[in-house]
Amino acid sequence: MLFSQNSALSCAPMGEELVMMDVEQGQYFGLNPIACAIWQLLETPKNIDDLVTALMQKFEVSEAECRQDTEVFIKELMDKKFIQAEVSAQ
Repeated sequence: MLFSQNSALSCAPMGEELVMMDVEQGQYFGLNPIACAIWQLLETPKNIDDLVTALMQKFEVSEAECRQDTEVFIKELMDKKFIQAEVSAQ
């Protein structure tokens, strides 16, 4: 499964964080620096393994913790329709 940003969202930096707004749903969502890194990685479609590998290179975190936190965050983004998923052709 590949995940990517929903291009209909508006984003604005606020210090070290990023604030996203979905005008259609009237939702705001603030991203801390780690979540912001995930969001930036999702500019192009990525699977969970790609995200975990990239995050482990950038942050000091165990693979198990990184994978768990990334999966939870991806689910939250999917629930809010901030990202989209497509089946990879592998």
